[in-house]
Amino acid sequence: MPIPPLIDAQRAHGARYADPDAMAASNYGDPGAEYLAARSALGLADLSYHGWIRACGADRVSYLQGQTTQDLRPLEPGQRAPAAVLTTQGTLVADLRVWAELDYLLLELQPAALPPALAALERFLITEDVTLSDASSEVALFTLLGARSAEAAAELLGCGPLPIGRTTDCQPLHAVRAHRSRTFGLESVDLLVPPEEASAVWSRLVEAIGARPIGEDVWETLRVEAGVPRWARDLDTTVNPLEANLLDHLSETKGCYVGQEIIARILGRGTPAKRLMGLASANGAPLALGNLRHEDRSVGRLTSAVTSPRFGPIGLGLLRKEVATPDQRLCLAAPDSPVEVVVRPLPFE
Repeated sequence: MPIPPLIDAQRAHGARYADPDAMAASNYGDPGAEYLAARSALGLADLSYHGWIRACGADRVSYLQGQTTQDLRPLEPGQRAPAAVLTTQGTLVADLRVWAELDYLLLELQPAALPPALAALERFLITEDVTLSDASSEVALFTLLGARSAEAAAELLGCGPLPIGRTTDCQPLHAVRAHRSRTFGLESVDLLVPPEEASAVWSRLVEAIGARPIGEDVWETLRVEAGVPRWARDLDTTVNPLEANLLDHLSETKGCYVGQEIIARILGRGTPAKRLMGLASANGAPLALGNLRHEDRSVGRLTSAVTSPRFGPIGLGLLRKEVATPDQRLCLAAPDSPVEVVVRPLPFE
């Protein structure tokens, strides 16, 4: 959700937008320095455009247990877990993170996935004591990345060392809270911030604590390097979580959930028909989204493409299983001339 005072603060710190309707700044004037800050010091990303669904009511856990792929019962207040909402055919409606609070759950997801996810979750509600609502206007989300992230968050909150994997407190959304973990393989802290405080918190992190803002360009580079798929780019309603390497989103021990029968069938078969893999330019030519071919056959599509300071032109693609092997060479259709790409395992190393 756009927060005008926050946008003003970000513009004051050099934010540049690809177009007027962009959900976040593309960069802050020096992508190279932003990349280095995120990898080795202290980067600050604004993810306030993420969508949020609040689930309230006494039956919230038991109901969502049957609607999502993750086992939610062990989650204690302050913990979170990745999960997915599936169709009856086992394909994705949304991938999400479930945050457990004292008396409700928060489901974090990409904004384009929120309306279909909310509709899918409400579909089977009959007599359960559960209320689902769009809470996107109630949460701003910042992510600190880099070796100083935990130290910076502790300084912001005025507290001691942050625990790993647990939100600092579980009070209702009226104060900044921190959740320390790893993002894209890097030390990170997610900050849940009331929107009315977002501008002040952002400015303090940048001006007093020394965080360097990072834009979507660098965020995307780090994401692709780590092999993390993104909704509406690498993920859509034709992809199942096994194809997208979302094994951490699935519980193999919980009871039934929507789409489980198909997922179990694929697991029993051993290998999904497609697999998300890394792709690297064979000769350093830039990559653009497009179809991938092998021996005159269509074998997949490049779904994300970036130029990494570490690895050069790289991307992600969903490939047929027979070519989803490291070092396999494929042909990427391009406007001018085809580009040879090499299949790489994920994450890039």
